[in-house]
Amino acid sequence: MPMKRSLATAAFLAATHQHVSAAKSEEPLVFDPSIYPTTAHMVQLTGDEDVIYTGTIPTQFGTLTDAFLFQISDHALTGTLPTQLGNLEKNQYGIFVNGNSLTGTIPTELGKATLATYAVQLQENQFRGAIPTQFGQLTGLTSGLGLYANSLESTLPTELGNLEALEGNLLVQENRITGTVPTQFGQLTELTHGLGLYSNKIEGTVPTELGAMTKLQEGMYLAYNRMKSTIPTQLGQLTGMTANMVMNFVEFTGTVPTQLGRLTRMTAGLSFNNNALCAELPAEVAALERQLDAWEWESNKLGEPCELSGDAAAAAAAAAAANEEGEEEDSCAQTSQCFEHSCQYWDAKNGKDDAMCDRFGVSLAEYGCDCSGCACNSAVEAAEAQARRVEEAKAARVVEAAAAVAAAA
Repeated sequence: MPMKRSLATAAFLAATHQHVSAAKSEEPLVFDPSIYPTTAHMVQLTGDEDVIYTGTIPTQFGTLTDAFLFQISDHALTGTLPTQLGNLEKNQYGIFVNGNSLTGTIPTELGKATLATYAVQLQENQFRGAIPTQFGQLTGLTSGLGLYANSLESTLPTELGNLEALEGNLLVQENRITGTVPTQFGQLTELTHGLGLYSNKIEGTVPTELGAMTKLQEGMYLAYNRMKSTIPTQLGQLTGMTANMVMNFVEFTGTVPTQLGRLTRMTAGLSFNNNALCAELPAEVAALERQLDAWEWESNKLGEPCELSGDAAAAAAAAAAANEEGEEEDSCAQTSQCFEHSCQYWDAKNGKDDAMCDRFGVSLAEYGCDCSGCACNSAVEAAEAQARRVEEAKAARVVEAAAAVAAAA
């Protein structure tokens, strides 16, 4: 039985899916040189025409090398997208073939349109296969990259993180995308209108780097995926968001970060239902309910104690056993999973202080580890200092014992 979409997701779908509903006559699309001479600067069929064009896209459109725009949207075209469209290297506006029934793979040659400064819209077709890594070369795009509602089956290319001028949206939802969300997506710091990745087969953690999208206003949609991770505290940095944060059916675990309470400009919705979130909902987050149209936290484990993971439980048992023997040991250091989320680890890895982590005081326990609430560098350093003191005390006792023996002799 299909899962029911949240209200927030449904609202987003209504905004992004637009179909031509008026009854029109149909005729096949043909390439007419009298209409489209080789010097033509534009192909623009927006779906507002009196007819619906059918058939395939003629390869001859690839001869219009002076064209600055190619658009045949919201018609009934079938077949594959001609690789010859990659010849339109002077295209300064974009490529729009959304709202058809095109099949096959997306030509990698489209990545040659490096002068395009507006958008590439391929959504609502039947494309299969991979998202071309060459799309990472379209660094001038500002409005959007639309790939949603196809049957794409690849991973998300890390190269899409190169689209740093993108101010509008990146929409890849409703495909069959696998793999993880690239950390490079955190480089899309100009994005304002939306990040749509929902209804795929994405796994892994939600990158903390997404917290760098501080200009994002109209929504982050990761719902209906397989990310068995905690909610990054860095999402609390998205204080400009006014619309939706939709994270239902993501398989989140752990606690809800108090930092989400900073999203005080949101009016649309927070949707985190059908996950495995535990413990009490922070008061800072609960306070947002009165200003939101959608408030969805059902089917979690909120109010219940968080269960330790297998590694964390073993680490806690080891630490308890060590303490029973009178040895003072740092519980954080017992679990590498915890340590790899600590500031000390990332400072050493990156060769610099991670001020973001320090500022938010990220608790290692938030990552599902029993680290006694240790927080970032200060806690790790304090534990190390304590360990040094213990060793120094042991060494001092050895010296004193040796001196006592010498004195007795």
